[in-house]
Amino acid sequence: MKEPLVFISHAAKDVRCVLSIENYIQHTLEGVKTFVASNPQAISNGVVWSDFILEQLGSAEALIVMLSQNSVARLWVWLEVGYFWRKFGGNRIFCLRSPDVELPHQLDNVNCAVTNDGGAIDGVLSELSVQIGRQYERDDVRLDSLIGEIDEGIPRLALFQEFDEWKSHLVGGNWERAIIWNGLEDTHVWTCREDMSFQMEVQREEVDFSMIARWASSVLPETGFRRSNVNLKISGAIVKQVVFYHWETLGYFVPRPDFLPREIRYKNKEHIYCYDVNTLPYLVGLQIAEFGNGESLDKFASLCSILLTDNKA
Repeated sequence: MKEPLVFISHAAKDVRCVLSIENYIQHTLEGVKTFVASNPQAISNGVVWSDFILEQLGSAEALIVMLSQNSVARLWVWLEVGYFWRKFGGNRIFCLRSPDVELPHQLDNVNCAVTNDGGAIDGVLSELSVQIGRQYERDDVRLDSLIGEIDEGIPRLALFQEFDEWKSHLVGGNWERAIIWNGLEDTHVWTCREDMSFQMEVQREEVDFSMIARWASSVLPETGFRRSNVNLKISGAIVKQVVFYHWETLGYFVPRPDFLPREIRYKNKEHIYCYDVNTLPYLVGLQIAEFGNGESLDKFASLCSILLTDNKA
C-alpha cells in the first residue's frame, strides 16, 4: 500500500521547530511520508524547486501549516494552503499555531492547535491519522520534548530584544489591574503605569490533561487545577506567554516552575522543580500570583518544595 504524504507548510526561518514536528510525526504516525521543503534532504540538486514543491502538494494526502510570526506574511505558505484547499477543502488541512499569532479567519474551520498545548497537538494528529487512514500512537515523552523544541525553535521577534525592558518593569514597575469585557467574558489585565504599552493579560482557564500539568498534580494532588496562559503584550502584540496554574479551592494562582537541571537534582534530592528568580515566569508571578491565605510566591515555593535558583548569580 502506498504511504500517504503529509506536506508541512512553513517559513524557512522556522526550520528548527518544523524538523522537530516532522521527527515526531515519523515516530508516531505509522506508514507515513513527510515533506518539509527546508529539510536539506528534501529537494535534490538541479531540481526546479517550485515545480517540485507543487508536485509534492499534488501528491500529498494532508497539509500541516506551521503558523508563526515568520510564516503569516509568507506568500508561498498561503499559496500552498490555497492549492491544497482547492484539492480537498478544509478537511485535510491542519494548523499548528505559535501562541503569539492569532488564527487568521480564513482558517477558522481548520483543526488547529497552539504549539504549547500537548493535548491539542495530540488531537490534531489523531484527526489527521483518521483522515489519511493511518494509526497514530501518542508518545508522551517525545510530545513533551517537541513542545520545548518548538518554543526554542521559533524566533520571537520582540521577546529577546525586549526582555531587559520587561524585567525592569516587572521588578520596579507599578502595575494596575483592571477587569475588561472582551465581548465574550471578563478578562483580567495588568497595565504598567510607567509605560502603558506593557500589559499582562490572563486568558480563559482550561482543563489541562497534558504532560505539562504533571508538576501541578504532584505538588497539590488532592485538589483540581486549571491552566491559564498569561499573555505578555507590548503595544497590543503578544511577545510571550507564561503558563500559570489555578487551584480555585485553595486560592492559588501561580506560574509553572521548571525542572531542576539534572546535575543539581542529584545533589539536592528533596527538590525536583525550581523557580529561577531571573526569569519572566517568576517575575510575572511576583506581580500577579494570588494566594488565598495571604502568602507570597516564595512561601508557596517553600510549601511545595520548589527550589529558588539564581542562574545569573
